Amino acid sequence: MDAKSIDRKFSLSDRWNSLVLDLLKLTASTDAKDVLEVGCGVGALSLWISQKFDNVNGMDITKRAVTFANTQRRKSPCRDRLSLMIGDGKFLPLRDCSYDLCICSETLEHVPNYEKVFDELSRVTKNSGFIVVTVPNYVNMTQGGVGGPARFVWSFLRRFRASQPTDINHFDIFVLRKLFASRNLKILAMRGIGLFIIPYKNRKIAWVEQMFNRPFDRLKFISLNLGVIGQKSKGARY
Repeated sequence: MDAKSIDRKFSLSDRWNSLVLDLLKLTASTDAKDVLEVGCGVGALSLWISQKFDNVNGMDITKRAVTFANTQRRKSPCRDRLSLMIGDGKFLPLRDCSYDLCICSETLEHVPNYEKVFDELSRVTKNSGFIVVTVPNYVNMTQGGVGGPARFVWSFLRRFRASQPTDINHFDIFVLRKLFASRNLKILAMRGIGLFIIPYKNRKIAWVEQMFNRPFDRLKFISLNLGVIGQKSKGARY
């Protein structure tokens, strides 16, 4: 990852970070203190969250990313609130019901057996705690450039197959609703962000793309990315 990409990460300018920050507003009136981010990468979001919450744990399966994240953590005035570790989201080495809030942003689409990761998130979330997830929306026709239309078709054909492929997972609003409902997690909000990607050669009109790079409820069905916040009940399954 080059310096420009890293700077973008730590500025939280990626549109899915805007989704996470928007959904976190729904937890503002609670006494949430303990936060887990699975798939934290270089730790940009975890570092920001550590300014707002008392105890934040970031986890990623990539050793190089966690090593870099720790170098950034040591520079932070909130470093005592944040710990970062290497780990597999499918096998979290954490106690049941130990976090008020669990976040998994732009990760589930990359993980074989993503439902196992989601089950683990549900397991370690406290009763009445929150789970925030963001994923690419493969119903969007421009998602992935020239491959967008193919993914759009696949997102519907997949419904008639026995299982999803394990090398990449395709999400839309219906898959997310089913994922949360099947674990008895109440969806508090589902939002989208972005509608299309302007090709690089036409960056002079990038402002048109930026107009839609903010969270919205309407048109989320065809948005570039989807974000969900759910709340765990005592009867949640994992």
